[in-house]
Amino acid sequence: MDSEINRAAAICENCGTAHSVRIGPDGEIRPIGTGRGTECTCGDGEFRILSDDSNLTGGGNSKSKSDT
Repeated sequence: MDSEINRAAAICENCGTAHSVRIGPDGEIRPIGTGRGTECTCGDGEFRILSDDSNLTGGGNSKSKSDT
């Protein structure tokens, strides 16, 4: 299993805020510096990665806390 953590930019699907995020080896997206774990500062956890690199997300365009 690949234990590498990737970084990317992502948009919160709820409020539209842009975040730097870490994408864990399991695909979990965690905003950097929000202090809210897997959630945006608005309280939502749905993010859309701003990249067409399917290697970052395993082929999907978004991932949420409910997907893990």
